[in-house]
Amino acid sequence: MASNIKISNNDNEIKDNSYDIEIQSSPTLIAEYNEDAIRQSNLIIKNAIFMIWVGILLIIGSFVVYAVGLTKDLVVGTISGSFIDIFSGTILYLFNKTDQDKQNYFNNLAKMENDRKFMDLIRDSKDEEFKKEILSKLIDSNYKNQQ
Repeated sequence: MASNIKISNNDNEIKDNSYDIEIQSSPTLIAEYNEDAIRQSNLIIKNAIFMIWVGILLIIGSFVVYAVGLTKDLVVGTISGSFIDIFSGTILYLFNKTDQDKQNYFNNLAKMENDRKFMDLIRDSKDEEFKKEILSKLIDSNYKNQQ
């Protein structure tokens, strides 16, 4: 998808002839995929939390039914409620772990996409001083992020 790139040289305001660059991009496939992943993540988290509450209510219900004397078997409800809670908690833990990895992946993709846009901007520019300055800033920002 195309990006609108605005470059202005503010000679009157800034004495060192630096450039202000503003990149306005339309939603990319990566951003759309990320939004869909966030929607799916929210659905999984809501369902896991709901199931944890179901497990807790099942355990409490088992104790209430046992205390009232309607049943002499406390084990079935307690074990099933505990299993639901443990299973849902495990899903939340594993999901949180993979979600952090996925977020790091999307952050790296977004950074690579921005770097690609800057490289396209540098390649298409006719001003050699501008090319050197932006390329230097791009290299510096990548180097600082890796330390």
